[in-house]
Amino acid sequence: MLDFIPRFGRISRTVAKSSPGTESSRQLPSELRIALGCRILERRRLLRWSQQRLAETIRGQAVRISKIENGHVSPSLAEAVLLARGLQISLDELVLGVGGTGGAQPKADPAAGRLRVQARAFEAIGTCTEIEVVAEVLEKLIANRQAARTHPEKP
Repeated sequence: MLDFIPRFGRISRTVAKSSPGTESSRQLPSELRIALGCRILERRRLLRWSQQRLAETIRGQAVRISKIENGHVSPSLAEAVLLARGLQISLDELVLGVGGTGGAQPKADPAAGRLRVQARAFEAIGTCTEIEVVAEVLEKLIANRQAARTHPEKP
């Protein structure tokens, strides 16, 4: 919308305030949000920091850190820079999952960490029995996969 400002004798554009629905258009795709959140979570745990400690380090809020780690929201560019500095890693490593060596390393798999996020969500809503069943199934799948790698079948 164009408005005339008589005081200055010029035309200016009036920018509409963003509605709640516009925030999602600036979000990363869910796979990337989840992968980024998992990298933040893993690095934070490696440092043995709580979400509160990380939030204090970057002068943010623990609730926002939680939402980013769980893949619910994307950090802004400024937040990503602060998170990388606070977690003592390069921005490349934080965002792309690659080291800051400058070498040609493969990009992080966007699906990486998806299972972890789903497991965390299931833990929050599942019953104790359901969680035990899922844990047992995963343990058996892991054991079978490790056995297959250790003793590959000969054709």
